[in-house]
Amino acid sequence: MTTEEFAAAQRRYVDLLVSQGCNLQPGQHVLINTEPSCLELVGLAAEAFYRRGARYVDYHVTLPRVDRAHVEFGSPQRLTFVPGWRSVQMDQLVDSKGCMLAFRSQDEPDLYEGFDATGMLRVNEMMVARREAVKRWTEEGVLQRQVAWCLAGPPSPKWAAKVYPELAPGTRGGCPLA
Repeated sequence: MTTEEFAAAQRRYVDLLVSQGCNLQPGQHVLINTEPSCLELVGLAAEAFYRRGARYVDYHVTLPRVDRAHVEFGSPQRLTFVPGWRSVQMDQLVDSKGCMLAFRSQDEPDLYEGFDATGMLRVNEMMVARREAVKRWTEEGVLQRQVAWCLAGPPSPKWAAKVYPELAPGTRGGCPLA
């Protein structure tokens, strides 16, 4: 697959996620959650959302190594801290009946490697606190179908290297970027 063919396939993929996965309606507020390896897709998605009439497209980038540092080096008393703006951001999506597109690509497939049982308990504490902070999003937005959402899992270079170690970078899984 050439770089041009791959770029065209990316655009078709993102258009499918926006039009069918999120089913964007004109005037909706949009949030795109992503990991760093998908930033190019975020730009393409924002363009597709706006072309389809999105009111506003916001984004949030998760850095997996920062999450690991939070668990490994952060104060135990602050492990469950979640900034208030995260709850507000998700509540706004529910209130506006918006939509969310999330790119989850396993940027760091071995992120918590080396953690013992205590370390994994800390990871769980952090994740539970984060889920609780956006509980309204889950209960009203998702479960009561007040918001549209779509989860996509494009391959990241590190994931591709783990799954296809025998292939050279740039050829893994037919993806020029992986």
